[in-house]
Amino acid sequence: MLKKRHVPDQPTHGYLTKAVRSCYSNLSNAKSDSQEINKACKLAKRCYEKLERGDFEDGTSSKKFRSSGGGRKSRAPEVRDALFQWFIDVRTSLKARLPKSLFVLKAKEYYKDWLQQHPGTPEEEKLQFSNQWIKGWEQEYGISLRKPNKRYYISKENCIVRVQVYLKNIWSLRYYFIKTFGVDPPIINGDQMPLHRNESSEQATLSFKNKEVFVKENHHLSRERVTVFTQIATDGVANLHSEFVFKGTGKRPPKLTTPPNIHYQWSPKGSYRLKQLLQTIKHLRNRFNIFSYANFAIYVLDDYAVHLMPEVRKALWSRGYILVIIGGGITGFMQVNDTHLHKQLKSEYRKKESALMLEKLSKDPNKVPSPNRSEMMSLLVDSEKAITIDANAAFKSNWVTNSLDGTEDIFVSDKIFGLVGDSMREFRNKLTAKPPPKTLKEVIGALIPPKGIKRGKNTEGAELFDGEEIAEEEEEEAEEEEEIDADQLFEALTGEISIELVTEKDTQACNAVVGNSVSLVGIAKSENINKDAEFLDEIKKVLDKYETSEQFITARNQIENTYKAARASLKKRIREEKQ
Repeated sequence: MLKKRHVPDQPTHGYLTKAVRSCYSNLSNAKSDSQEINKACKLAKRCYEKLERGDFEDGTSSKKFRSSGGGRKSRAPEVRDALFQWFIDVRTSLKARLPKSLFVLKAKEYYKDWLQQHPGTPEEEKLQFSNQWIKGWEQEYGISLRKPNKRYYISKENCIVRVQVYLKNIWSLRYYFIKTFGVDPPIINGDQMPLHRNESSEQATLSFKNKEVFVKENHHLSRERVTVFTQIATDGVANLHSEFVFKGTGKRPPKLTTPPNIHYQWSPKGSYRLKQLLQTIKHLRNRFNIFSYANFAIYVLDDYAVHLMPEVRKALWSRGYILVIIGGGITGFMQVNDTHLHKQLKSEYRKKESALMLEKLSKDPNKVPSPNRSEMMSLLVDSEKAITIDANAAFKSNWVTNSLDGTEDIFVSDKIFGLVGDSMREFRNKLTAKPPPKTLKEVIGALIPPKGIKRGKNTEGAELFDGEEIAEEEEEEAEEEEEIDADQLFEALTGEISIELVTEKDTQACNAVVGNSVSLVGIAKSENINKDAEFLDEIKKVLDKYETSEQFITARNQIENTYKAARASLKKRIREEKQ
């Protein structure tokens, strides 16, 4: 007698697996224990159970989904629109600070007028302008609460003039060296970067919600200033090292342990004065040659009182460096130290300092941790090794070392090109169309003196960032530049005989300009890159051609930000292809 085969009431996993594989071709080769098969089998089993209970309806679902535009409507929509219009007026025309408290006051004012027009509004339906309401309004109109991250110290007109002066001085020196000696002179940027003994004190820390946040650290050290003098060069082989200035005036300052090739000094305020800067200059590689200027380099400093002293210019010359000053108010987007180095360096330093403080606290929980000065130097050296800076790309982004034939204008940042693109191209055409000066004395004499910030007391140690007795320089358009005696300036630097030179003409091959930026079409050999470049050019033309209403500002900003990010990505691809 044959025994009946037992048939289970519920489908087995193997049966469900076969059913899933036969119905879904994309799962036909998936393993039985894979996550995708398990999910599909669970779904099939639930459908089978619903079918057995009679709950399963073919092609329909008992669950209701909210249709597009459905849901509870916003109350008093006229108030929301009026607030957005008021916000546009404040931000676009007045550029005023707009805190949340002022926004709520304005919202209540508009709502009060709205209630007068709708007297029958029940008390329970009146708006309370809670944080949830404000957040919903921000999401609806694409607005966020942000800290100001863009400030101007000078007018746009003065900014353009100072950028032009800086670039003209750099290009004039480069053109002389290229035509005379056949070399593009190295350019070194030096700048002070302030640090503190407890630099990570302003960083947020993980903690429990609704609890007071206590951190065991030496808070008063967060106000002890330490200055790091950073240097970055175009040639990448200058072997430059950061130097430190610590706060101290004692006759017997403590002896510190320094990493290799690192120097430190002491100063009353912990910042550079003439004595400290002259000592730093002595540590530079000596490029001076009495018979030729071919090995000279250009040294760039910002408009700081000490940098303007004649002793600094003479000291740099004696080591084989020609000083060029960046005018005040433009270093934030023109000096490589500020645009490409300091942010990364400080961020990495704070991470390493926080790790060191945690390690110290773990070893001795009863002692308040703080980094000593020797540890600060070691942390910064380790931070410099941990970050990667493409110096060549950084200088080209600031339009400093780009080829004078115009073929590398595509690497200039859109901000700088938008400010001075047309005027600097015109200057470059005039510069390269004629022979350069015959002597270095003539070149130095033709350099344009930069304009900066007037100080109440133009003395050493009067830093711009101290904010003491600083007055904005008032420039008139008709003001004439001070004349400088070229013979006097050159003899102040050196009494050597000027060197004659032989010149030859160069050709210009500039890229097309779309709006206020250089077109990237045709720069690379890759067909895909050129397709993307043409696409970006068309987007730029649309943005320049059409204006939008105030209500469309948020959407336009999103398109512009996407365009900027795509253009930066495309520049990177072009640079990688050329390398």
